[in-house]
This record gives sequence, structure tokens and C-alpha cells, in this order.
Amino acid sequence: MEKVAIALGSNLGDSLTNLQSAREQLCPFYEPDSLRQASLYLSKPINCPAGSPDFINTVITFNYPGTSDQLLEITQAIEEKLGRNKGRGINTPRQVDLDILFFGATIVETTRLTIPHPRISSRRFVLEPLAELEPELILPNQQVSIKQLLDKKDIQQQTIYKTHNTW
Repeated sequence: MEKVAIALGSNLGDSLTNLQSAREQLCPFYEPDSLRQASLYLSKPINCPAGSPDFINTVITFNYPGTSDQLLEITQAIEEKLGRNKGRGINTPRQVDLDILFFGATIVETTRLTIPHPRISSRRFVLEPLAELEPELILPNQQVSIKQLLDKKDIQQQTIYKTHNTW
């Protein structure tokens, strides 16, 4: 059983409902009573087409009994079920985006999956909610905690807004 974190984001349709639905569809796959969820945050899209709507982002953690590849299959199936087009371009608006941030102390580097997620340390919309849940966590291949990553000046200059404490 590994503790895992998944970043959830949405900027099309009813984003709150999309995130709630994604969370509910993950329920059968994690250990009962292990789910923890961060607040919701509003952020500007990064590297998306001009005019893309703002994102609502959060992070959840839970204990997961399977493999990282199995979790990837589950998250991709949920994305597809909730309307994410497999043939979409990179950084396009989407109903839901689920990214595996970490998988215990496991390091994965394949053509399909990189864990820890390669852009955790550069994105406040991931670090802020992750720091609510795991501030002292030091990811594999890192030397500092999530809280220390969040405190960096370039990260603090990225603007995000908390929208909901509970969801």
C-alpha cells in the first residue's frame, strides 16, 4: 500500500462538479478512510491557448494498493469518461485533468509516466494544495520539503486564489 497524491484540475464546464465527480470515481480504488483533500484554488492557465478559461485546481492524497501503471490507467479512464479527448493537444482546456504527483517513494521514468511529476516544483497551483496536506514531505530526487519549494520567490510570484476550503 502506497500513499499517493493526485492533482486535479478543470477549466471547462462546471469545474467544481467535474472535480467532485473525478474524486468520487476514484473512491473504489483507495483504502477506505485514507482520502485527504486540499482546498480548491483558481489559477490562470499556463502555456494554454489565448483566451483559455481559468483553472480550478486541488490535490488529494490516499493509500493505494495497486501499481503506478494501474493508477495511471484508472486516472486516464476517469478523464476520458468525464469528457477529456484523448486526441487533444498539449495544454488545451479540459473538463478534468488528473496527474499523479507522487507514489510513495517510488521513482518512475517511462514513456507513459514520470513520478514524481516533473513539474511539481515549478507550479504554485500544485504546491499550494499539496502543502496543505504534506508540507514536510520531501519527494524522491528532491532535497527540500514541499513547504520549502512553495516558499521560493519565483513560486510566490505566481498568482492563485483559494476558492473553497471544502468541496
